[in-house]
Amino acid sequence: MPSKLRASHKAPCNSSAPREWFRDGFDDLYPALYQHRDRREALQFASRWPVWKVLPEQGWCLDLGCGSGRYASVIAERGWKVVGIDLSKTMLERAARDTRNVSNVYFLRADLRALPLKPYNSGCNIYSAQDGSDPLLKCSIPDVKTLRFSDFHLAVSLFTSFGYFDDDVEHLKMLKQVAALMQPGGVVVLDLPNIGDVMRHSTSDAGRRRQVGEYSIMESYHFDNERRRIEKYIEVRTDNQNRRYYESVRIWTSDELLRMTAAAGFTPVVPLWGSYSGEPLRGDSERMIYFGKYIG
Repeated sequence: MPSKLRASHKAPCNSSAPREWFRDGFDDLYPALYQHRDRREALQFASRWPVWKVLPEQGWCLDLGCGSGRYASVIAERGWKVVGIDLSKTMLERAARDTRNVSNVYFLRADLRALPLKPYNSGCNIYSAQDGSDPLLKCSIPDVKTLRFSDFHLAVSLFTSFGYFDDDVEHLKMLKQVAALMQPGGVVVLDLPNIGDVMRHSTSDAGRRRQVGEYSIMESYHFDNERRRIEKYIEVRTDNQNRRYYESVRIWTSDELLRMTAAAGFTPVVPLWGSYSGEPLRGDSERMIYFGKYIG
């Protein structure tokens, strides 16, 4: 989901910036800040995935950090049943509204480190949240009642929805939870920033200003080399408001990513991509996209 935002009033590079910046969710401005990341882009990117050749024509997909649901809806249009999980109630409510006419998409509010996929037989709320999060926001067909642990053929984490946690142990734990939910031979897709592009932004874009409709947006970047994280500070101004945001995302090298996914039981299906159009990963690529198959 560049990554998502949390309101903050900290100055750039302030060590007291919140480490779990994602926990309070993302406000109503987030879609406007990244409106160029639209449904058309999601449709074009997903249509190019090489993994469709090794997957069944229809199945269950787990969309991790689904945000406003643009990828969930695109995958559902291929005939797949999609469970989208996110911590932001604002984003999930938008996703539920935007897919209200799509019967095979479900949304669940939860922390990705504790996936609350525990079935019980009580009407449509087939999953109970383990940490007080909301249950399914949208459930309109009975097929979800048949879903059990190992039923997912596909799991995706797109537009930098992975890398938020402060500890790599937690990132690996999340991947292992996902692996436990997969069918043998199931596929995972991870869409991450490429470290070469991150380093370029952190040195050349010390202060970048852009205009999105009525919003004047000032962005600054800092790469924390010790923690291997990109920290981004955003100030948004309009005629009647001024908001500040902070985000922090773990950045992996390709070798680190391959080791971590292997430790979770995945092996690459194709070499790493460096763009949404399928170009091979290079040092200056904008993205680092992983397609992996679960082998246990």
